[in-house]
Amino acid sequence: MKKEHLEVLLEDIRSKVEVIAEGYDLLNRKIDRVAADLGQQIAAVDKKIDRVAADLKKEIKTVASDLAAHRADTEIHRGYRVAER
Repeated sequence: MKKEHLEVLLEDIRSKVEVIAEGYDLLNRKIDRVAADLGQQIAAVDKKIDRVAADLKKEIKTVASDLAAHRADTEIHRGYRVAER
């Protein structure tokens, strides 16, 4: 194989390797952006879940308090029975 032919082949291989490296770098940056966006979305969902959980706990406490007050009120009245169906 002649030296000139070998140099042409090596240059062709080098240019193809550079294209592959550029594509790899582009994909790597894109993956990093997607990961960052996903992290932000997960954080937002976590905050929403925390708010819903706090609201639910508050609501449960309110219902429990109302139920306790109702039960105390009905127990004051002797002979009064709540019929369950």
